[in-house]
Amino acid sequence: MSPKKPADHQVPNMKTDPRQANRPTGMRVLVFAVLTVGIIVIGFISYRNYEGNFSVEVERQLSAIAELKVGELVQYRKERLGDASIATRPTRWAACSTSSSGFRGSDA
Repeated sequence: MSPKKPADHQVPNMKTDPRQANRPTGMRVLVFAVLTVGIIVIGFISYRNYEGNFSVEVERQLSAIAELKVGELVQYRKERLGDASIATRPTRWAACSTSSSGFRGSDA
């Protein structure tokens, strides 16, 4: 029969040594680091994409509001010009007050 190795020269096994069982291996750390970096990169890219889309949408909304306001101002100006043309138009009463046969009083 073959001689056995002495007990003090045994190589520690992860299953039998509790210190080795709880220690993370290099492969686990590498996988964790790669996943962490991947999640951060994907999050950053998603944020930049969302930020760009949000800016475009806000610009579109502001442009639409500006166009509506310009239309409102043009309509308001047309209405005020129409009111002014009516107010400055000579009327019958204005013609009567300037004529000699108008209602000037008793000194005529």
